[in-house]
Amino acid sequence: MLGLHMLARVCNHLIIIGPPPVDATAWPDRNNDRVAMYAAAAGRAASSLGAAFVDSCALFLSWKPTEDGYKELLFDGLHVSADGGTLLVGAILETLRAPKAGEHGYGCAPEQLPLDFPTWDAALAVP
Repeated sequence: MLGLHMLARVCNHLIIIGPPPVDATAWPDRNNDRVAMYAAAAGRAASSLGAAFVDSCALFLSWKPTEDGYKELLFDGLHVSADGGTLLVGAILETLRAPKAGEHGYGCAPEQLPLDFPTWDAALAVP
């Protein structure tokens, strides 16, 4: 966690994202009980750093409250699909926009944040 503490000192907007759920039928060596343990640890790490936390496991599981609804958000049962990415980006943007005093938000407009690196199209234009 030393790396996270160093990162927290230099970042103005640190968001820790917990792991999404897994489809144990596609990945029998993985299960959501273990994912929940990792998500809880990520949440504790975020809290100890004063960082925001996006619980993608809870987010995905609540998306379609059926037993297998979340699986549509996973490309192969493990990695986030395009729909899962859209949902996750929405949660990240909501976290950035949330008032600073509540729910570990930052009260900022993401579209107005400075870029640390060039955009992909600007990077491609470099000879």
